[in-house]
Amino acid sequence: MSTLPRRAAFALVARSLATLAPVTLAPVTAALVACHREAAPAPTPKFPATVAFALDERVGIEGREIDEASVYVERLEPAASPAHLRRLALTNLVLPRHVARLLAPEAHAKAKADALAVRGALAAGSYGGPLRADGTVGEVVEGGFSSLGILPWGVALDLAEGEWSEVIEEVGTFIVLRRVARTDGPVPMATTVRVEAFHFPWLPMETVREDVDRAYDGHRLTVVDPAWADIPPASLLHRMQGRR
Repeated sequence: MSTLPRRAAFALVARSLATLAPVTLAPVTAALVACHREAAPAPTPKFPATVAFALDERVGIEGREIDEASVYVERLEPAASPAHLRRLALTNLVLPRHVARLLAPEAHAKAKADALAVRGALAAGSYGGPLRADGTVGEVVEGGFSSLGILPWGVALDLAEGEWSEVIEEVGTFIVLRRVARTDGPVPMATTVRVEAFHFPWLPMETVREDVDRAYDGHRLTVVDPAWADIPPASLLHRMQGRR
């Protein structure tokens, strides 16, 4: 049997290794890279210190917003603890408002711009819309918190007579109003007001609560500030895991 010269044999082995190396090593390398990628933690979004919760890990909900809403809730639940007032404000006012924004962000932005423009004209006395014989404009509504909504009702209570409110964001709509009359009840929650109001909806108001409630299942709510961890109900955090 003939044998190759030693130099030729080394050359043949080298060519063989050069040919085999990419085939045998590439899958191993790819597997190691894949493992590294799977093990690497996802980057944590950075939020300001004022943020209590996050929606979908990109939209911050500030604690200040919840506390502002809880002031109006306290008029309905004066015996509630501060933590429970925050819980009610988050679940009934603030969180649904944020979820509604995500359903139609462009329509939300347009409605807000329209509301700001009308509010500016009303405050400046330059609104050119139709004027009734009694001097009122917009839609005239009378009632308590259950018919006006907690935020519009609460804002109306605090307004000076004839003063236009700032733009109020409700779930699926913006509102600008001024108080025409106020009738005090034996307790704050029994007080009713008569207001002139302009509405700027960006979602169908007939089904807005149902639409927003269904949307909860497709969004994720996470605690950003540990000091607020006990505020949302556990059932809410369990539900809002971003499942679709």
